[in-house]
Amino acid sequence: MKSAQLLPNDPTTQPLQRSLEPLQSELNRLSFSVDALRSTAANASSELQAAVIAEIPAFSASRNPQILELMAEHSDAHIQAVARMLASDGTINLAFVREHGQLRAEQHFPLEATLHAYRCGHKVISHWIRETILTHATDTENSQQLTAAVADFVLEYTDTVSRLFTSAYLEQFQLMADVAGDKRSYLLSQLIEGYDESDGRITNLLRDEGYLSGRLVFCVALIRTLDPAELLNPHRARRLVQAVEQGYQRSGVRRLIHIRDSRIIIIFSDVHRKSGWTAASTELASRVSVHLETLGTTILAGVSNDVFATAQLPAAHREAQHALKLATVSQRLVLYSRLGALQIMQYIAQEEFSKVLPQWAATLNDANRKSAGVLCSTVRAYARADMNAQLAAKSLGAHPNTIYARFERIHAATGLDPKTFSGLSDLLVVFACLEARGDTRSAS
Repeated sequence: MKSAQLLPNDPTTQPLQRSLEPLQSELNRLSFSVDALRSTAANASSELQAAVIAEIPAFSASRNPQILELMAEHSDAHIQAVARMLASDGTINLAFVREHGQLRAEQHFPLEATLHAYRCGHKVISHWIRETILTHATDTENSQQLTAAVADFVLEYTDTVSRLFTSAYLEQFQLMADVAGDKRSYLLSQLIEGYDESDGRITNLLRDEGYLSGRLVFCVALIRTLDPAELLNPHRARRLVQAVEQGYQRSGVRRLIHIRDSRIIIIFSDVHRKSGWTAASTELASRVSVHLETLGTTILAGVSNDVFATAQLPAAHREAQHALKLATVSQRLVLYSRLGALQIMQYIAQEEFSKVLPQWAATLNDANRKSAGVLCSTVRAYARADMNAQLAAKSLGAHPNTIYARFERIHAATGLDPKTFSGLSDLLVVFACLEARGDTRSAS
């Protein structure tokens, strides 16, 4: 008898080969012809299909009309493969299992459902082989050795096909995920960086993906962790993306999510109005922000204004960047639409303005450093309290006289009176610029 042939360079089937040889020896001892197995193969295949449908709801519940058809073909392929292995040449060729694994992954059919079907197959195939041999063999007096050989072989066969299927399924699923990730990355890049509307290829891609409808509203959200290196950890990044996705599954809002530069970038889109006669939907940025606030205390997020065309998404991305940079531990979520004009002006102008700061800025910075950031914190608390020293003191846990004493120190360093609107405005801008340069610190 020839030794069993393995799939090329596939050690997965070696244990199956070892379990096949004792069973083939038993068949020779019993003078059993494999033709009997081939003659009953159709009945065994039908029995296997019925067992799978009866035990596993996923097959009959699927709305894909190919699921049951492919399951029938695959069941028959297993029966035929077993019959070939038990033939005199002992051929092992399980390439069809790999192909089926790839196909099921492309269909997004549950992995566990097919593995459960293989467990059903274990019972059906064991019964089919044993009963057919006992019925057609010329000598069945000692059936214990046969039963043991059949049990070992079918057990090993089930384990082998399960491993082959799982490997092919996961490889194909990962490949699909990589391709989808590449497409998602490319699409997101075109949307937030801007694209040439004369480029028909890009325009067609956006149209095919549904982004060129005139009734859509968009906004951009950026998410980062307090420790930027956290999102370099694939497991942590994947968990955070899953948490984001789960929060919007029932919202009806479409998301395009990608991780880039240690940040999660999300382009949200929704139907702005169903027709010209219907009312516009509520503010998208406000609606999507509700879930962002629940992501955890180590998550910072910035959200742009709503925009109504893909051509405006680059500007929305810049707004989200501005908002994210203003996010702090005490205010983890910042919506650009809720920023004051002074905050926006400070942020936009601070980079250029920081190059030409007034002379007294250095003196103020030294005084603030010596106070461990208290002077900066006091000015900002006073501004948040609408120039009410009592409320500012309460927010800082200090006496109002302490606030005034700090104002005297600021006046001595700069010549500005923080109690006046003009003095307070100048101080806020300068502190923002110093902070942007990394030259100052705030205790708040």
